[in-house]
Amino acid sequence: MKALITLAALVLSLSAEAQIRLGYADARGTGCPGGTTSVTLTPDQSILSILFDSFVAQAPTSLGANFDRKNCNIRIPVSVGPGYQVALIAFDYTGFAAIPNGGRGQFEARYSYVGQQRPAIFRKTFLGGVSNYSVKNELISTTVDWSPCSSGSDLMLTVDANILAMTNARREAAQLSVDAVDVSAGLLYKVQLRRCR
Repeated sequence: MKALITLAALVLSLSAEAQIRLGYADARGTGCPGGTTSVTLTPDQSILSILFDSFVAQAPTSLGANFDRKNCNIRIPVSVGPGYQVALIAFDYTGFAAIPNGGRGQFEARYSYVGQQRPAIFRKTFLGGVSNYSVKNELISTTVDWSPCSSGSDLMLTVDANILAMTNARREAAQLSVDAVDVSAGLLYKVQLRRCR
């Protein structure tokens, strides 16, 4: 089953020139090897879903390493009408962690549009315990980072995500993943569109 990332456009009733359109998404990395990631857009262009098959870190590894790190770099061409810009304004992450006492799990994601001066960065550390977890709206900052103003050509959204699972001194199993059982699990990015300022 695939885990889920979702982008949601907050403005649903915009004129045709203000609509968000997406190009072919390119995903690469140990957490999203070729053929394990797919992208869909709802007919009303309000939700973009990126589905993963294998974004899971487990330790110890089959080679005996005490940690496992997986990454995924996704580049998504985003088209908006001339004179508009977009921003990521909220972030929800839901998944599963099985981290033994003395072990550690970590999730990190960076989000930006090419041309932005700095990416939005989110980090979450998981210590001992087994649970489904949910982190909501932690990406929201006091100042929203808007994309460059569109001239009609594509903006490039980049999402760089990394997960780490580290075992303890007793080498007990550790796992961190996006929950592939609950279809509501995954990452939710809320996107806002506005006229350039």
